[in-house]
Amino acid sequence: MITVAGDVLFSPGQATLTAGGKKELDQVATRIKREFGGNSIRVEGYTDSDPITKSKWSSNEELSSARAVAVEKYLATK
Repeated sequence: MITVAGDVLFSPGQATLTAGGKKELDQVATRIKREFGGNSIRVEGYTDSDPITKSKWSSNEELSSARAVAVEKYLATK
């Protein structure tokens, strides 16, 4: 299992990867290739500890899903 803190990858309430998050995922992608090449991987997303109040996301669950998809798509390019 490889775990990366969400606050490294995303700004609060956002599902767009930060520059620092992309750099971190580059390292994760290298490790995946080296240690888990040829295997399926699963990406799980978590969300902010603050509840959604004013956001384009209707729920924290929706934000969590969008973040997981953003990570998955980024890793797929690596």
